[in-house]
Amino acid sequence: MNKKGQRLIFGLSGYIWVPIALWLIAATIFFDKFAYQIEAFDAQVRVLLTTGQKDVREFNEDGIPLSYSARNGEEFTSPFYVVHYGVMYSSAFAKRINRKRADWFMDDSIKYWNVPPNSYKDTYFKNSADWVVEHISFRDGHAHLLYNFDWPYRNYPNGGLKAPWWSGLTDGYAIVLLLRANDVYGGSKYMDAATELYKSVLAPIANGGSLGELNGDPWIEEYVDPRADPKKLSFVLNGMIYATYGIDAYERYTNLANPMAPKLYRSIANNLHVFDRGDWSEYDAIGNAANIKYHRVHVALLKRIESETGKRAVAIIRERWEHGMNNAGYFWLLHGTLGVAKIQFILEYLFVLLVFPVSITLFGLIRQRKSARF
Repeated sequence: MNKKGQRLIFGLSGYIWVPIALWLIAATIFFDKFAYQIEAFDAQVRVLLTTGQKDVREFNEDGIPLSYSARNGEEFTSPFYVVHYGVMYSSAFAKRINRKRADWFMDDSIKYWNVPPNSYKDTYFKNSADWVVEHISFRDGHAHLLYNFDWPYRNYPNGGLKAPWWSGLTDGYAIVLLLRANDVYGGSKYMDAATELYKSVLAPIANGGSLGELNGDPWIEEYVDPRADPKKLSFVLNGMIYATYGIDAYERYTNLANPMAPKLYRSIANNLHVFDRGDWSEYDAIGNAANIKYHRVHVALLKRIESETGKRAVAIIRERWEHGMNNAGYFWLLHGTLGVAKIQFILEYLFVLLVFPVSITLFGLIRQRKSARF
């Protein structure tokens, strides 16, 4: 390379290196601030490549969600998402009910769940509640919304869950949906189903329920494979909190003596250190860090835990996690579990970082060759 070419590519720092530096800074800020949106788009790409579907989730004519995941590569109906969207549909009735009750508590974490429903038809709310009632099954005398598909899960016993399995999160949070349906539509079926699920969630896992123990405190388990050792399950943070909402709602709704909810809220506060990575959170207690969506959900959920327990320690952790949420790309890369999603994000980031410097270098080489010809 002659001296003219060297000056073109390496010498004119004000012409080349300053724009390159600005590009690197801008790309880094972009990936940090929009990491959630990028990761959500990446999830759609993975689903498209593995299942041929362009959406992570779609809805049938009754408003019931159908899900697609790169994890198992097939279409499935997740009981949790039926409950989740049912609660979202029910929000259209909140102002009509006009009751300050625990079952109508409007949860700030809802806004952090991706893929909102296409519409909020009144019939979708009833369809969701009816789906729950119709799909309750009994195992060892306890009511569950069974999951009839296998689910791979890193660090879970035997590498994942084998169908059929159940979820204390789903069974517990479904109580909120059923109580709301009881308020709007009446009859006995919604209340009867809520009562059965309440008893099931608080029954020990060893007896066919969903209640385990974490560090001596009661803990509602999100992922329960009856073949796994109850002491080696996942202990998922958001699953425990959402299930506790259901238990709390039922106990306040029925004015139940000796409620369990205060003990569950204290358990969450006492065990937050298990899920604390400083500026980031763990998804579970078996070594899986939260992804960006679940970390955002955790921040929102802790606001209520702080309110229910009055513990300053909860607020301190929430404030740190909120700082991480506001710089999600950086802290997810720093603390997140290495997996397909994170690798894809890193490769995209590196590609964007390099595209401008490589392009401008190639442009300089082309100009140098053209100049050499003359």
